[in-house]
Amino acid sequence: MQAPLENYAKINFDTAIFVDDNKSGIGVVIRDKNSLVIASCSQVLQHAYSSNEIEALAAAKAVSFAT
Repeated sequence: MQAPLENYAKINFDTAIFVDDNKSGIGVVIRDKNSLVIASCSQVLQHAYSSNEIEALAAAKAVSFAT
């Protein structure tokens, strides 16, 4: 993992789909130039979205969380 430049942050997100439970999950982590976590969040969604849908939702959540 490459650290962000000075005065920037790096945002990573990941997803999970739990078909048997009809749920999905989103996780977001924001790191500084030293790769230290400066913020994070997670969310459980009450629907088992497709991989494309949950990735799009996670990207939107990451941008929303960062602003």
